[in-house]
Amino acid sequence: MKDIEEKLGCKISHEIKTWVISSLPSNINQYYYLEEFYYLYEIQEENFVKNALEHLTNLETREKIFTQMDQMVLSFCVKHCHQLESLLIHYCVFRFEDHEEEEFPSLPKWLCQGQAKRSSIYLLCQALEVPNCKLKKLRLNGCFLSITSCWHLAAVLRTNQSLTELDLGYNQYIGDSGVQLLCEGLKHPNCKLQRLGLWNCGLKGASCGDLAAVLRTSQSLMELELRDNVSLGDSGVQLLCEGLKHPNCKLQRLGLHSCSLTAACCGDLSCVLSTSQALTELDIGGNKLGESGVQLLCEGLKHPNCKLQKLTLGCCRLTSTCCEDLASALKTNQSLKELDLSGNKLGETGIKLLCKGLKYQNCSVQKLGLRGRSLTATSLGDLASVLTKNQSLTELDLGYSKWGDLGVKLLYKALKHPNCKLQKIKLECCLLTAACCDDLASVLGTNQTLMELDLRNNELRDSGVKHLCAGLKRENCKIQKLVLSNCYFTGVCCGTLSAILSKSQSLRELDVCYNKLGDAGMKLLCDGLRQPDCKLQKLRLTGCGLTPACCEDLSVVLTTNQSLTELNINHDALGDLGMKRLRDGLNSASCKLQTLLLNGEAIKRDGDGKGDEEGYNGDEDYNGDEDYSGDEDYNPEDHL
Repeated sequence: MKDIEEKLGCKISHEIKTWVISSLPSNINQYYYLEEFYYLYEIQEENFVKNALEHLTNLETREKIFTQMDQMVLSFCVKHCHQLESLLIHYCVFRFEDHEEEEFPSLPKWLCQGQAKRSSIYLLCQALEVPNCKLKKLRLNGCFLSITSCWHLAAVLRTNQSLTELDLGYNQYIGDSGVQLLCEGLKHPNCKLQRLGLWNCGLKGASCGDLAAVLRTSQSLMELELRDNVSLGDSGVQLLCEGLKHPNCKLQRLGLHSCSLTAACCGDLSCVLSTSQALTELDIGGNKLGESGVQLLCEGLKHPNCKLQKLTLGCCRLTSTCCEDLASALKTNQSLKELDLSGNKLGETGIKLLCKGLKYQNCSVQKLGLRGRSLTATSLGDLASVLTKNQSLTELDLGYSKWGDLGVKLLYKALKHPNCKLQKIKLECCLLTAACCDDLASVLGTNQTLMELDLRNNELRDSGVKHLCAGLKRENCKIQKLVLSNCYFTGVCCGTLSAILSKSQSLRELDVCYNKLGDAGMKLLCDGLRQPDCKLQKLRLTGCGLTPACCEDLSVVLTTNQSLTELNINHDALGDLGMKRLRDGLNSASCKLQTLLLNGEAIKRDGDGKGDEEGYNGDEDYNGDEDYSGDEDYNPEDHL
């Protein structure tokens, strides 16, 4: 500050300082706020900078090229932001300028950092090593990090006592050498890391030896995500299992989806299941395990010491041959709560065998995934029998099946049975039409446990939605979340939906994305949303053909509705006028909305009722359950 004042020959006023502070939003989430950081960097007055940044707890940016000057500014502000808990940087390039040596002149410098004295994130890591740093969560996804970057990150792990989550996914240049350096920091007694993401980092089997050493010593690491390292292979997992079997290992979740595993490593994994007292979640989907591999795994699952609660075996090329072993495991294992077998050709015989295990009194499975096109009407009959007898099953995913309306009719009686405890059912892309909606409405009106129904990507049309609403209007209906995205309906049925919104005492979330509601349909929905008895909290309207004409009605909803906390209207041409009207509603003192997702931006309200914008990118956390598309020829590598 003094330097600036000397150069200008005058004092910087209090008003200018106040303006700089007011320019910084409470939730920064876009790289263009780096300009405000530049102001703080130029001022160089420590107390003033700390005061300006004291409210900042989260910072996120994506798809930016950071020059060396940008990095200095970012590092300076992170260093002086003592309340920052989450720093998320996605698909950014940190330009590295080293004029002393140029060993790979044909490549961009940021791809050659392994040969440099300093990495591109050196300045950022320096800021993370200061004693006052409170950062808990750091993501550097797809940032072209190098081996040398891992050396600097290891130094952060050795010194920073607050960092509990580090995600370095989609940095393919890290490789085994980078992980070796990183592990030196992970093994340090000061390291408190609980979650580590190294997905799609170009790892081979050799890196697993170093990671195994970490598992034997770390008292904090509980989650390790290694998915999409296609060269990891059986040899890598065998090395990793040596660490997992160690009595000091605290790991609870391990992700090995699409790591080129075969049955050869399943004996080692089975041994882990029978010995580890910590491991509760294992994802080995997208690997060619086959029947022999699952048979070995089941030996571990049946062991009385097995503590596993969630097992993902989607797209593992399983057939009916392994289902008897799985059924046997379900009869004896008392800990397994979630089982995903999506994308496997189990056949009618396999499903029948599996259902025998599910009907066993001791079976404790609560969530079952069977997404795929191999389910037949006969198989649904067996599953229906399970629903009337199993007292633990609460979630069932049957998405991407081809049995159509007949399938709903087969499940109909079971879903109405008083013994059915199902709370969530997913019927996404099951070739359903309006013909099944009367049966579904009857279920909604009688079932006392069902709270979530997902019918997305089915051709229900207006008539189907109207029939469905007949069940939603029943006093006994307990549905809290209804997903009807891309169900081919229009504004014609919105009057019926509006009546549901105005009266339902249970419905909290409604997704009607990618249906041609138009402004007329939106106006009808707003009539229901304005009613004092409306309890809806989340409404998704992405891609519904809205224009600025509907924004006045939506703005009124924002000022009157006392329950709505999240509204998503992405990808519609609302124009400047529409955006202004929505912001007017959002800034109203009576508005209860917390997040408005608007054309790629999340506009969040702070404690004063003012909105601030941030880039919205959805959930970055990996969810294996959403991985499978329903195609039997699905290749996980297509999603890298």
